[in-house]
Amino acid sequence: MLKHRTHMIATIAVIAIILIAVIQIIRVNREEPPKPVVFQKTYTSGNFAGGEVLVAPGTAQEFPFELNRRTRLRGSFETPDEKSKVDLFVIRSDDRPKWETGAEFKAESAVRNLSAAETNLTLGPGSFIVILDNRNGKEEVRATVNYSVD
Repeated sequence: MLKHRTHMIATIAVIAIILIAVIQIIRVNREEPPKPVVFQKTYTSGNFAGGEVLVAPGTAQEFPFELNRRTRLRGSFETPDEKSKVDLFVIRSDDRPKWETGAEFKAESAVRNLSAAETNLTLGPGSFIVILDNRNGKEEVRATVNYSVD
């Protein structure tokens, strides 16, 4: 009987140790709820588009920028000859789908069919895109661009 009692106490102790170990494993390995992803906007300052770009026929070249205050957009584009012409748009990023589909949209600035143009705009906070548009062009256009915000 004593042997049976010792065996029973040992069994209970082993079960208790196993139960405590399982509870500890579950407690330690509990899945943490996902932490919210914090997206930190990077605001544009200084030069954000400069150099030579190639705009293939039927395409456009886009230069996005983000403003957190009222500021000035200054810039220009120029092609090497007067036969190479593109459209230039400065639009809000929200209007990009409308521009892309050809629907009506409000451009902050729009110049069409030019080989060179200068831009000098005051814009408020928001997301914008400078677009060199050669979607209606038949040949590749090489352009030198220089755009910055103060």
